[in-house]
Amino acid sequence: ETIINTERLDIQDKTVGIASTNAPTSTSQDDAGIIIYGETDVNILYDRDKAALGINTSLHVSGVTTCGAGLSLADSVKAKFGDSGDLRIFHDGSHSYVQDGGTGDLLIDGSIVKLRNAGGTKDYVVATDGADVQLNYNNIKRFETASADEGGGVIVTGKIVGTAATIGSGVTINN
Repeated sequence: ETIINTERLDIQDKTVGIASTNAPTSTSQDDAGIIIYGETDVNILYDRDKAALGINTSLHVSGVTTCGAGLSLADSVKAKFGDSGDLRIFHDGSHSYVQDGGTGDLLIDGSIVKLRNAGGTKDYVVATDGADVQLNYNNIKRFETASADEGGGVIVTGKIVGTAATIGSGVTINN
């Protein structure tokens, strides 16, 4: 049974195919799709080479969207978050960016927060909730904040190189 209840329905060759009884060939299938007429025409076209649908306008989704195989964006295409796109994440072909242009802070929450190398094998910075913050050189701890039990302040592993230092309120060391 087929029921069509509409004021206008235009179907053209290679424009709309629904439950076709004949399997389309790769030639007739290429660029097949749906054109939706309205204030702005919308094209939903099948790209045979990419095995994907293309949409020639913005896609607005209300609700949760699940991407089972991941989400891929071309270079310099920004993933924008917030009503005015305040938070942007993108890659320009050479560098990767996380940009916050909003009025608030960029917050990273975690019980242990690490900044690591691209391979995930070396820690640059490790900040532990209720404990120390450490800075590493080539994955070796060189500088860390210290608890009151350890004298407070900082602990340095290795040499301190500088031209001058003031310790406390009265001891100055000059080179």
